Amino acid sequence: STRQSTLFPYTTLFRSSLTALFEHAADGEPGFAIVAGEAGVGKTRLVTELAGQAADSGFTILAGHCVELGAEGLPLAPLIDALRTLARTTARTELADVLGPARRGLGRLLPELDPGGAAEPAADGVQVSQLLELVLGLLGRLSARRPLLLVLEDLHWSDQSTRELVAFLIRSLRGVRVVLLATYRSDELNRRHPLRPLIASWDRLRTVQHVELSRFEPGEVAAQLGAILGTEPAAGLVDL
Repeated sequence: STRQSTLFPYTTLFRSSLTALFEHAADGEPGFAIVAGEAGVGKTRLVTELAGQAADSGFTILAGHCVELGAEGLPLAPLIDALRTLARTTARTELADVLGPARRGLGRLLPELDPGGAAEPAADGVQVSQLLELVLGLLGRLSARRPLLLVLEDLHWSDQSTRELVAFLIRSLRGVRVVLLATYRSDELNRRHPLRPLIASWDRLRTVQHVELSRFEPGEVAAQLGAILGTEPAAGLVDL
């Protein structure tokens, strides 16, 4: 993987390795990036800018957020979030095509994907391994139409099933036009956090880019204020 310290301005990131992921994905080479940093440092802002750039390049954008819920996050919350966006922004006939054989299984997670299946018994559920394969197939069919950016935010709140999904996709996505972009708060990961060993394993993969955003230095704060104000900021304002 490629670790990078804070790069300023953010456009430097856009034009370098992260944006290169979109170019490679458009040619059928999937990309994986993890953006880390403490709360409020600008992860979501960076991801939003990257998503806008991807959309301008013709990508489909699906995003989901992990939800804090006790010790474990809400099961598969970011996946359900992304599926909900897919269901509400895709024409019915096109949605049926991209869901394909995954419609029934994913409909158990989000009933609006399979309204006709709501009356059927769901006691048997969907096995984890089957669910992972259904998601993998869905992403492949989606990316066959347009390149796809899948954003999963706040992995520090992820449950085990979400972590397994991300690990599976990083290992299994091949030959598809997909970029997987995930974020997490580095200040939330204590030594026993279940995400920590996964991050360590992903850092050993050359296919994964790990960008860590740190706080701005005084010079960077001055540059940002100058860009916002249109003039060089006073030293007192920078200090403040």
